[in-house]
Amino acid sequence: MRIKYLFVSILFFLLLDVSLFSQENLPVIMYVNATAGLRVRSAPSLDSSVVRTLRHGEFFYITERSNNTVTIDGRTDYWYQVRNGWVFGGYLSNQLPNDLPSFIGKWNLVNQSGEMTGHFILLDVNNNYTEGQEETCGVWGGTYRMNGNTAIITISGHDRETGEPYTMKDHLQYRIQIVDKNNIIIHQNNEQTRYRRGTWYW
Repeated sequence: MRIKYLFVSILFFLLLDVSLFSQENLPVIMYVNATAGLRVRSAPSLDSSVVRTLRHGEFFYITERSNNTVTIDGRTDYWYQVRNGWVFGGYLSNQLPNDLPSFIGKWNLVNQSGEMTGHFILLDVNNNYTEGQEETCGVWGGTYRMNGNTAIITISGHDRETGEPYTMKDHLQYRIQIVDKNNIIIHQNNEQTRYRRGTWYW
């Protein structure tokens, strides 16, 4: 009988930890799953000031978790630290929300052997485009706009010699073919490359 009560007590204790991930699993990338957006606060408290608001589907890097859970709008979770502040975990998801275009997120190039490589692209809900190589940490980027199922990429940066900003208008044109939620094919000119929804390495 004592064993039964011990089991129930352990189960109850485990259910209390409603966090999406433990402190040991940080850092991690998460998505905002709140159609009205998610406020970033200066401290892990509803009484603290609002620094900015993240859009639905925006992804970001979480580095720390609060010690205690809180209940907000009937949801119980921890506060999580992001760049410039804290967000409530009850409106976070480790996957892209279903009501957003499935091309949003991180994608890794798949080689001819079917293996994912370190070459990646990022497309976010704020129309930012990033491309890079994980092994070298080299990245470049700009913005994108959709014209049907064609992504028009505009690369921007700074001139190495003068330091002046530059923009290469309509530098790249990618036609995105969505195979399923975890696979896309990008067509550029007469070439096509397969990308798989990527894992985060930083």
